[in-house]
Amino acid sequence: MPINFVDLVRAQLCILEELFASATPRKAAKHPGVQRQRVLREVVLNGGVIGWPEQREHLPLLSRALLDSAILVELTGGDMSVLRLGEFANLGDDMVLQKVRTRVPNPAQFEDIFAELSVAAWHQARGHAAQLLELEGLPDIKVHLTGVSAPLYIECKRLGTSAARAIRNDLKDANKKFRRIQEPHFGMVVIDVTQAVTLPETVTDDLPSALHELVDIAQQTLSGPKNRGVARAVLTWDEHIALPTSERPEAMVLRRRRVVIDHTEPERRLPETVPVFEGLTVLGNLNWRDRWLGVRQVALSGAAQAAVSVFGLRPLDLLDAFQQYDKVEAIQCGPTLRMVVFVKRRGEAGERRDLLAWGTVKEKNLIVHGALVLPNALCLEADEWTPTETLHAIVDRHGVDVETPHQRGRLVLYERVPCKLGTLPFVVHDSTEGTSITFVAVQWLEEPGGTVADIAFLFCIRLDLLAGGTEVT
Repeated sequence: MPINFVDLVRAQLCILEELFASATPRKAAKHPGVQRQRVLREVVLNGGVIGWPEQREHLPLLSRALLDSAILVELTGGDMSVLRLGEFANLGDDMVLQKVRTRVPNPAQFEDIFAELSVAAWHQARGHAAQLLELEGLPDIKVHLTGVSAPLYIECKRLGTSAARAIRNDLKDANKKFRRIQEPHFGMVVIDVTQAVTLPETVTDDLPSALHELVDIAQQTLSGPKNRGVARAVLTWDEHIALPTSERPEAMVLRRRRVVIDHTEPERRLPETVPVFEGLTVLGNLNWRDRWLGVRQVALSGAAQAAVSVFGLRPLDLLDAFQQYDKVEAIQCGPTLRMVVFVKRRGEAGERRDLLAWGTVKEKNLIVHGALVLPNALCLEADEWTPTETLHAIVDRHGVDVETPHQRGRLVLYERVPCKLGTLPFVVHDSTEGTSITFVAVQWLEEPGGTVADIAFLFCIRLDLLAGGTEVT
């Protein structure tokens, strides 16, 4: 299932808000959970993209948070309404979840809790019954694997140093915990070694150089008659790599990788078919704050001209809003159209009239295909949305159906249609003349088989409904 980048941000914020609902974090300014909240809210306010280079120093934190979220979103099937700690079936009874919440305010334990949640959720998303234990002296997680008679107990660790002694001690400690389990079982340790390795600057499947030593030490520790309660160790680490690797990258690749070390003589060997962790990759867009500051001229499509007239705007208003946007998002609509959607906040509290507009950029020219002025009540809702989410909400609430040869609905983001040059191959249903505007971006192309039209951002808005009592000139 494709995962929307903004959903990952919101998933993390959703869990953080619940975890902090019943307890105030200690040393809040330096608490890693509070830092996550602050940086993730900046991403939302930035239109769902990572600000660059101003958020560069936060990439390790962002990487960990969003990769954790990818697992949680996968677990819920992308349904944000069930993304609650207590909704994760079998993760633990009320007493266990309460213990989780009491540990969260402690800065030293916060990352440990999220490591346990991520590992348990990964197994649960694959149909395994995972349960947090939260019992002193025992492993962190118990998993009932499909088709395997004995349960899998998992101990989660985080390595803060590359020292050989640290990884040996973690494996030995886990072995002691597994030996306290009375029933037949498999023992596995998941160790996050991100802080102990130097991350690559390019996308590669090679192991980071510092990891070779850690793998060797882990294998030595899990050899012969020593630590036989640990059947398997999984070393994981997070990477964040800018693409392309130039002075002005356009995207960020976030990866959670792993390497598996099996004990040479375990008390109970894990079947090779048992999944442990397959890795994750998340792609996010980067937004250079000055990317479009070179735009100096603005042109308006027919629909944009109508909008300017209706809302009492000037072309210069659109250019200023674009150069000084508060949120921006670039959407690739098929192979030829890249639409930039931006929001500029306007007005004081209680009298907001934010400007939402969209268009294409060619060299130093902004071609505006549409613009809307939002009523105050909608501005307040849209503070938590990306520009395209705001547009979707407006169309859902105040639009009418439009139809192309292959689609019918409130919004057609993109379609390529064979047609005659200059023909508009779409129909607007139930439009009320005089109180609606139809927006569309069209680019005609000559193909070997004839003329085609690339249609993007096609929708019709009822202005009387959008106004909601706000004056429309």
